[in-house]
Amino acid sequence: MDRKFQNIVNQLCKSEQEIVAKNKIDNLEKLIPLLLKRVPYQNSDELIKTIMEALRPSMPENEDDEFNNLFEKLTVNPKLIFESKTLDEIKSLIDKRVTNDKKNLIKKTSDVSSFITSMKTELDEAISFSGTSSKAIHDMKEQIVTVNNECDKDLLNEFKEQLINISTNIENEMCKVTANLKDRTEKISELQKQIDSLEGELKRTKTESKTDYLTGLLTRRAFDEESDKFESRFVRDGDKFAVVFFDLDHFKKINDKYGHEGGDVVLYTFAKILDKGTRKTDILCRYGGEEFVALIHYKDKKEVIGYVNRVKTIIDSNSFVYNQNKIKVRFSAGISFREENKNFKDSLRHADDKLYEAKESGRNQIKY
Repeated sequence: MDRKFQNIVNQLCKSEQEIVAKNKIDNLEKLIPLLLKRVPYQNSDELIKTIMEALRPSMPENEDDEFNNLFEKLTVNPKLIFESKTLDEIKSLIDKRVTNDKKNLIKKTSDVSSFITSMKTELDEAISFSGTSSKAIHDMKEQIVTVNNECDKDLLNEFKEQLINISTNIENEMCKVTANLKDRTEKISELQKQIDSLEGELKRTKTESKTDYLTGLLTRRAFDEESDKFESRFVRDGDKFAVVFFDLDHFKKINDKYGHEGGDVVLYTFAKILDKGTRKTDILCRYGGEEFVALIHYKDKKEVIGYVNRVKTIIDSNSFVYNQNKIKVRFSAGISFREENKNFKDSLRHADDKLYEAKESGRNQIKY
């Protein structure tokens, strides 16, 4: 193995070096197939955003600086995502996030546990006192029953004092129980607010996991769930729908010229135009990077083609604005109709093929 080739091998990750040694790869020609399996660096931006999105919702406040520093570092140099040191940082942040989540959950549930324990103690005391008072009253009743009509005044006074003492004790204990219950009622109100807050946080986290952080459209995972519903209605009721793929043409050039912030503005604006022009009964998803997909109900295929053309007219006749720069955006689209395919996966694949055909034919086209 010559020195130049060895230098190349030394730059590979540990697992790749193990493959080189195991397969006795000793020249560049044999190494090429291994290198081709690597994730392209141009895809690393999406990988970074996905990882950061997964970490952000539950990130402890005291870890924000560490989190932001890592995100900024990866944004400047995406290649760092594949270095072992970076992976260790990500693992560390994940561990801290999980630990923090556990602490928050324990803290928010401990009050409930303490309250239940306290209430049990109060009820036990009330029950115990009630039992004691009932016995005292019962004993006194027994004494009264045995008294004949000729009992003396001293005995009656003694009964009177006992009755006064018992009633006083009952009154004092009831005041105490009432005060405790009032205090517990306020505590219940407090706990209810905490529970409502916790439920809100869980609902927000669930919503975030289904919504793309930049565009507000469905994520790929949420799209898979919703597409299953479309497919079920198609199979059960014959509800026809089309799959439409949109892909922004030459988006990399926009990113290179205006930076990621400019690219994000374009993606956000394009998503809003799609959302405004799409019925609520249909669904939209950011499928990946600058690629979007829509599932559109229809009775006549012309409705779907008309929908895509309306979007195209809006995009073609307007410019996107970023930092006073007017950016012209064009897109390619591929359409497939579910009824013309064996299953949903075939329909999805067919739409993707049509999109590829549109881009290969010069872009800025709609193919179906």
